[in-house]
Amino acid sequence: MRSQQGFTILEILIAIVISGILATMVFFTFQAQQNSYIGQNMLARTDASLRQSMNFIGRELINAGHGMNINGHSLGADGFDGLDDSPLIFLQHWNSGAPGAPDALSVTYMDTDSENWFMVNYTGSDMTSQATPCNTTALPVRDLAEHQAAAASVEPGSTIICFTPIGRNFGTNGNGGTASFSFRVTGAFGGADLPVASNAGIGGIDNFGGICTQSLPEMVCAPKVRRSFYVDTTDNGVGPGSPDNPVLMMADRDDFDFFAAPEDPTDIPIAYGIEDIQLDVCLAGSDCRATGIWDTGLFPDFSALNMTNATSVAVRIGARSRRPDPSGGLKLPKLTLDASGGAYGAAIPTIPGEESYYRRQATVEIHLRNARGAFLVSSLGQGGAAVAAGTGP
Repeated sequence: MRSQQGFTILEILIAIVISGILATMVFFTFQAQQNSYIGQNMLARTDASLRQSMNFIGRELINAGHGMNINGHSLGADGFDGLDDSPLIFLQHWNSGAPGAPDALSVTYMDTDSENWFMVNYTGSDMTSQATPCNTTALPVRDLAEHQAAAASVEPGSTIICFTPIGRNFGTNGNGGTASFSFRVTGAFGGADLPVASNAGIGGIDNFGGICTQSLPEMVCAPKVRRSFYVDTTDNGVGPGSPDNPVLMMADRDDFDFFAAPEDPTDIPIAYGIEDIQLDVCLAGSDCRATGIWDTGLFPDFSALNMTNATSVAVRIGARSRRPDPSGGLKLPKLTLDASGGAYGAAIPTIPGEESYYRRQATVEIHLRNARGAFLVSSLGQGGAAVAAGTGP
């Protein structure tokens, strides 16, 4: 009868060690693959947030100045900083005043949806007549169903922008070009006229009273649109953002003030993980796309500059993953996107742990096709006080 033998203790120990080594290899291979998957997923999400931000901001910049004068402003109600005796500006750059701190931007334009357009002061012949006095409190709407329906949809208390493409010389200060006026609507459309607040008394060479000295021409009107973009990093319960979860927000309202209290419960989150936006401009006579050199002199105090020749803008956007990269292979330092002072692309000191996020940067360059010229920069400046730049003609 053949004897039966089992494994010796030594053989069992060797088998256990080999099995442990194999199990460890399998575990670390699985963990590496899992971390790689998580990292690639974060990469994809970050890129998606970056693309979405570029699409939203780029689209609004393309619309900026639509229905406004070729020099970038509209005259009448709702001037910059809420002043009626100041032009309504198509582009406002809210500068934070510190490298690495996100800026904000606001764009203004006449509603681009043609269903909301309506003609006023129509006489039935051409657009060269002057049918309504400049100090009017009622704009006669063209007697067509689609025009009256659009006028009836305008909310009392809102502002409309009215545009005429005809080269006219409104008073001694007119330039013979297009004209754009803004009016504050005071009541509901009454079937013939749209009640508005009179712009009489809004004077000055660059304002309503300085341009409209005779009467108003035939114009196409539509609601004013003002949209602002900012990064919410405050954990105050108003918006979804926090220091650990920066969110790009869009404010679709007139009372947006980046330096006072930018957040509002009605603001819309656009993309998560957006930690920085910066705005650069290209002035007339410069080929910024060819040289790669945008205006870097707009920092930190804009009060002495006369910025009236903007032709293109570049918005630089910085995005990061919503949580640290577990593999550590995709992490990147936070870079400044502010081109001023030669600081563009320099690493920004981060708090411990912040350097482990995956980051991407992108730039949206937009030619200002609807308006060129006057734009406004509001800056905290070096002393921390708000500063508004001159807007020019």
